[in-house]
Amino acid sequence: MGDQLFPIVKAADEAISQVGNATTPLSTSIGSTLADVWQGIVGDRVAAWRVRNAAGIHEQLTTYVVEKNLSLDFSRIPEGFAFTWFEQATTHEEPEVQQLFATILANAALGNDEALQRRNLEIVGRFSVYEAKLIQTIIQQVRRKLVNSSNKAEQISWSADPNDLESEYVKMKIIPDLRPVENLVSLGVLTEDRIYQLDDREMRSRLTQIIAQETGKTDNFGCQAFDYALQEYIEYNLTLTGKSLIRALDPLLLDVSD
Repeated sequence: MGDQLFPIVKAADEAISQVGNATTPLSTSIGSTLADVWQGIVGDRVAAWRVRNAAGIHEQLTTYVVEKNLSLDFSRIPEGFAFTWFEQATTHEEPEVQQLFATILANAALGNDEALQRRNLEIVGRFSVYEAKLIQTIIQQVRRKLVNSSNKAEQISWSADPNDLESEYVKMKIIPDLRPVENLVSLGVLTEDRIYQLDDREMRSRLTQIIAQETGKTDNFGCQAFDYALQEYIEYNLTLTGKSLIRALDPLLLDVSD
């Protein structure tokens, strides 16, 4: 790739330069429509901003390629995917999000089928810094679990409850609060599951009270005997969409089953 931008960004850079050369000066645009004036004042600045974002992603891509010693084949990338990628990726100036787009593009050029799913581009396109950090941390934990697993039938799995998220993710300043988790739920990456379990010890205690009441040994027994025996928990888990996304970002997970 040398010192040049990768093909998509290079083409965009040339196109923006042509637009800039053809721009009518504002002084001669007084009689134009509002749309024309807006284009003259803001349009090129937005376009230049997006190219700068693309250049930032190029730096992330170059680093990724060098670290992984990869040889990319951009001819594998369909034009429709390339357009969607550029539209989504260049609206982000945050390095954490840019890194995800650079990784997806590199993996797509390597033939990663999950990276070529436009749905994953659209999901990452709605990420903030915190969703980007959260998904990277989830990938690290999935990989760590697989490495430490003694189970031969390895599967991609990740789950956490609100207490785990508060103690591990919020406390470690990966995310500021649970809103990024809610965002991943709304994007279909995570599911929020409600789990109900009977507390065996509490159940035995309540049954003992019932028996004592029925045998006349006590009359101190409330009508809501099982209020505390049934416990409700919230647990967050990866969806199939979430597993597709982390495979798009980490090709080492491609061969791991759901």
